[in-house]
Amino acid sequence: MKKEELEIIKNYLTKDEPFGPIDAKEIEDPKALQILFEHHNKIYKALHSRPSIVVGRKGSGKTSYLNAAFFDNGYTYISEIEAADVFTNVINSISGLSGGPVFAESVAKVWETILFVGLFGSIRKKLPITSKSRKFINDYLAKIGIRDGDTLDDILWQIADIVSEKSKDKTSGVIAELLKTLDNVTFKKTKEELFNELKSRNEKAVILLDSLDDFKLHLSTVGRAIQGLLKFVGESNKPSSPVDVRFCLPAELYHRFQAVSSNPNKDFRRKLLLHWVASELVMVASHRLNMYLKAHDKLGCISFSGKDDKKAARALLLSIMPKLITCKLGIQEDPLAYIFRHTQLLPRHLLIILNSICNKNRKYCATGDMVFTEEVPEQIRIGQTSRIRLQLGESKEGVLLTKGGFYQTTGGQWVFVLDESEEFAVKRDISIGRQNPRYYEVLGGLEPGEKVIVSSYQNYADHDKLRLKHNR
Repeated sequence: MKKEELEIIKNYLTKDEPFGPIDAKEIEDPKALQILFEHHNKIYKALHSRPSIVVGRKGSGKTSYLNAAFFDNGYTYISEIEAADVFTNVINSISGLSGGPVFAESVAKVWETILFVGLFGSIRKKLPITSKSRKFINDYLAKIGIRDGDTLDDILWQIADIVSEKSKDKTSGVIAELLKTLDNVTFKKTKEELFNELKSRNEKAVILLDSLDDFKLHLSTVGRAIQGLLKFVGESNKPSSPVDVRFCLPAELYHRFQAVSSNPNKDFRRKLLLHWVASELVMVASHRLNMYLKAHDKLGCISFSGKDDKKAARALLLSIMPKLITCKLGIQEDPLAYIFRHTQLLPRHLLIILNSICNKNRKYCATGDMVFTEEVPEQIRIGQTSRIRLQLGESKEGVLLTKGGFYQTTGGQWVFVLDESEEFAVKRDISIGRQNPRYYEVLGGLEPGEKVIVSSYQNYADHDKLRLKHNR
């Protein structure tokens, strides 16, 4: 990785957040997006099928996959509608259209016009000066009242105002009148010119619509606007089209969107469901940790080459964790398995937990200088950070008892000890001293080699002797 790339990601992979921001919107640099994005998973590969709808739960990475357009699929021009209030205003203005029956096809045409006008405004200054379509775009936008310096948000607000003004007319044919106001004939010609030019130069453009979590689908008027949007999006991304549309939907509302749709099979035929498995999330987290180590010149970096690196990725993550974690039930388990049970298999949850683990561990870290009495080993570098195991107390032999759920019931005052036949376990008082994350030091009551039940005693606290049943 180049030095300048490492400097870029240093701004996002910090000591406070070594796994990076939990919100993709905080990563504003497209180059940083590309570096931090983990490419070795089936969801990323599915993007090459050009989905028009990305469905995922909160925290599943919808915005990340939306923003992948900035560095993938060869998009030359991007129109990103990210301001929720702007998008909401457009929806509300379309919802106001009435005057006789309003069909999904008609509302879809309104959406097509609005979103392509936004695209025209986003890319007109990026097109070559000699571009024929640039002249068409400038002439068309001027004709409908869009000024040269207007931003994408400005344009969408203005179009929404035009739609709202027309919605006051309750006569039939209001949508036809709206499209006439937006000069539908010139719009179609401008769109055609843009398509032809993009195809001739083998370029592509994309319209990005981030999700809104507060769609008021219970309102019939809003449902009509969404119905038209779904139809427009569902008809987009055809193989011959140089312009794609990518729309994010919250999975929590997915079935309600299907109910609103006029034709779910067609509208959702090009959808991508963000469904993660644990091994893919390991790759995501390990990639972030690996980039952090590289950016801050620390030991432990590995080189990812693809799906065969899952074992190495898992080992890298485990290197910052204890070997086992004891849960509330006293059961010891793999730390990654424990973490994934608390993430609902969502990237955002995983990054939050891992950042928290690193921050908590950092509170107990200390720094110091090493002085070598002989030559400095070749593998040691100036400024290098290393982890060491430091013994702060006197080392001595002792009887150790594995930690477990018994402690919640007994408080370490007594345990059930197996007899020589291992058919019975008898209650015995013990005395516990020091402890570490895995063991208690037994000061009295147990002899080395004796077997103890360390699982939960929740149902046996009133018993003095247990009869053990062995499965043969």
